[in-house]
Amino acid sequence: MTDIARLAGVSQSSVSLVLNQMSGARISPETQAKVWEAAHKIGYRLPGLRHLPVKDPDVERNKIAFIVDEISTSPHPVVSFDGARDYAFEQGLIVCAHATRSNPELEEAVLRSVLHDQSIVGVIYATIFTRKVRLPPVLKDIPTVLLNCYAEPRKHMSVVPGEVAGGFAATNYLTSLGHRRIGFINGEPWMDAAIDRLKGYKQALATADVAFDETLVRDGDWLPLRGYEAALDLLSMDNRPSAI
Repeated sequence: MTDIARLAGVSQSSVSLVLNQMSGARISPETQAKVWEAAHKIGYRLPGLRHLPVKDPDVERNKIAFIVDEISTSPHPVVSFDGARDYAFEQGLIVCAHATRSNPELEEAVLRSVLHDQSIVGVIYATIFTRKVRLPPVLKDIPTVLLNCYAEPRKHMSVVPGEVAGGFAATNYLTSLGHRRIGFINGEPWMDAAIDRLKGYKQALATADVAFDETLVRDGDWLPLRGYEAALDLLSMDNRPSAI
């Protein structure tokens, strides 16, 4: 702080107050600007950021890191990556994919590499299934968007599917056609997507004044074969549904 104070032409106490962003400190905007400019010139970083390299102004910052737990086992993360890559390219940016396979050691290595890559401007942190995640603490130091996942507390922007709305819209369409017995083939019941889609299904039934009947609900695993078997089971009922 001595070097910053000397370069800015202010006292060390003023430097300390500015850099630590002490609320209530009576430091003029002009003095604050001098301190931050001096700090930038000598490459000073706040304590919480000292593990990161000082940005080199000559390095082109044009990359976004796309960190995902799985990418080859389902078409969904591939489509998400394609969308991010195409839009970023239109903005003059490149998206680099990193699949961690839910391996903590691999994820740590990826994050370490990303945080020390001076060309990175931000991170997309994605999951193959919609779920709550425990966000790596180091991501607080870089602009991050969560994709298909969310964290508590919700300090980062999160993009997730509207599962409740989807379940509601599909069911509401069928009730608008006059259907009263509507079969519902879901995914694995413990997953966020399955829970919320069923919630939307129930809400649409209630809106149409149709009683919920649990015998019309089948749990699946998102795969065609299980869905086919569930459909056959529903259609074999004595009082089978008129729509699914």
